[in-house]
Amino acid sequence: MTHSTFLGLPIVGDILPGPRGSIPGAQQPLEDLKPLMRGLLNNPAVAAFGWYQYTDPDLDAPNEFKVQGPIWIRTIDADDYDHSELELGERHPTLGDVRWDRDLGEYVRVPRPPEKDDVVRYGELLADELESGKFLAALAELFGEDAEVTVSHDAIDIERFNHG
Repeated sequence: MTHSTFLGLPIVGDILPGPRGSIPGAQQPLEDLKPLMRGLLNNPAVAAFGWYQYTDPDLDAPNEFKVQGPIWIRTIDADDYDHSELELGERHPTLGDVRWDRDLGEYVRVPRPPEKDDVVRYGELLADELESGKFLAALAELFGEDAEVTVSHDAIDIERFNHG
């Protein structure tokens, strides 16, 4: 089911209205994130990226809506990986600067290809902004609660997920 559009892409999927929890702090419009999201989508190495957003069920903490980091990025050469393996960080299979060496049985440092530096830069900036809390109201309104948000070249897919 198509709900709306963002970045000129249809938003499709099962959107649960939200948030259930509170949203702390001053908020900014989602329009302010467009340059970072377009920076990722316009890079030929990126197939998709995404994040999880939900109200934290932690009984010891305030019931706050949040974006769970780190974001994940699927590059065109990372089709065989689950989202949990594609989280932006040093162990990302195609963007990280360490790789698992089967012969040694440990992680070893490897240089990241220069053409992927922009992917990492835009990804880190987007992750910082998403996790800052400044866009939570807009994210909740557009993509809903308990959502795995996947932004690709064709659509923004929303899937419900159980976060615990």
